[in-house]
Amino acid sequence: MNKLNKSIKKALLALALTSLSFSTAQAVDYVIPNYVMQDLNGEIHDSGSFQMFGMSAVFIDNSQLGNASGGRWSMYGENSTPYTQSMAVYNSALYFSSFEVGQNFILTISVDSFFYADSIKMGYDGQIRVTDTQFVVGTVKCEELVLDNSSWTAAGSSKSYLLSLKDSTVNYTITSATDSIVVTNLTYYGSNHYNFDFSDDFIDSIATGAGYYDMIFADTIVSSVTNVIGIFNINVADSNSKYTWDVTYLGANNYRISNFELIAIPEPSTYAAVFGLIALAFVAYKRRK
Repeated sequence: MNKLNKSIKKALLALALTSLSFSTAQAVDYVIPNYVMQDLNGEIHDSGSFQMFGMSAVFIDNSQLGNASGGRWSMYGENSTPYTQSMAVYNSALYFSSFEVGQNFILTISVDSFFYADSIKMGYDGQIRVTDTQFVVGTVKCEELVLDNSSWTAAGSSKSYLLSLKDSTVNYTITSATDSIVVTNLTYYGSNHYNFDFSDDFIDSIATGAGYYDMIFADTIVSSVTNVIGIFNINVADSNSKYTWDVTYLGANNYRISNFELIAIPEPSTYAAVFGLIALAFVAYKRRK
């Protein structure tokens, strides 16, 4: 009977601890009025939203907002007058579905942070400053983007009017023939890399259609960028998890991507045969010993 009581107590304690751990992860909405600073330190939430008005700021340190499995936040800032709204992020992970703010917004992300957003839209003089950070954004539309020893990963169409890079990497995934990646007023320091990849669905459509795709930097892919070759180590030869392809340089910073081939995936019987050979080798080794 005592053993049964102890087992019940252990089960109840485990349930209580589980409930306690889940209580720290919840959906929260923050409304930040004019002249107010919201300080989040060690906060962990599943999802929620920020609404910022006038001159306000958010400081996030050692926190996690949202999660990789689908819990997302939304951000909205409104400036009817040219006040400054800002968000500083340190040692944190942020997951946003939408990030839309008014003019003069400054977003600073640094010190081993992770920032994910499906899209970012900033008003006039909006700035994003990224240092030592993995920065994953579907679509960027802002006045200034600064990367310092960081990566910017984007899929689909993106636009940045002022792009400054220092020892950083830009990764683009082209998802359709109409994708437009626009960069203007580019400045750079150190060694930077420009990687291009292609979505599986896009390659499927090419492989069953024309069979090749021309990356025209001055047209559909990158506009208003001068001296691309020499600024970046441009890489369009990487394969994704499903396809490999060939790259032909067409001159004038243009490339042809062709000869798409599916990467062979071994059949289950192949795996069984391999494991069988390993097992036989192990048995033979044991017998010799």
